[in-house]
Amino acid sequence: MFTALKHHGGIAPAPRKTRPGSLTLGKREEISRGLCAGHSYRAIAGLLGRAVSTISREVGNNGGRDLYQATAVQERALDRARRPKQCLLTARPALRQTVLTLLCEEWSPEQIVGDRPRTRPRPGPDGQGLHVPRKTAAHCDEAVPLPPCAPVR
Repeated sequence: MFTALKHHGGIAPAPRKTRPGSLTLGKREEISRGLCAGHSYRAIAGLLGRAVSTISREVGNNGGRDLYQATAVQERALDRARRPKQCLLTARPALRQTVLTLLCEEWSPEQIVGDRPRTRPRPGPDGQGLHVPRKTAAHCDEAVPLPPCAPVR
């Protein structure tokens, strides 16, 4: 398996998908054509079957009536969508420390998330309970390098 992955350069990333409700390049081009023709936001929205506020927000956030360019807007939208997202355990040091402590006490990720109850519920860093999303807990081993733990008695 390792040699196959090494030969092909690793595992290919999943193909990019846009959300079902997001504007496509074709719809953005229609907006651009409508603006050039001098149509109102209401007319453009009716043509595309979208809310007027969607068209207004799209144009307002991307240069206004005079500077709106569909291809540039589409590129910016794709760039914003693929921004790197910081791991929750990296962003919140107190939560990271709590998860580290629980892992050293041999809690499983399921127990940390709360799927399997423990005899001693542990409050979170904010005192209102430990909230670790399932996706974060599933990657606990990768996101939180474990220090050498003292033996639990």
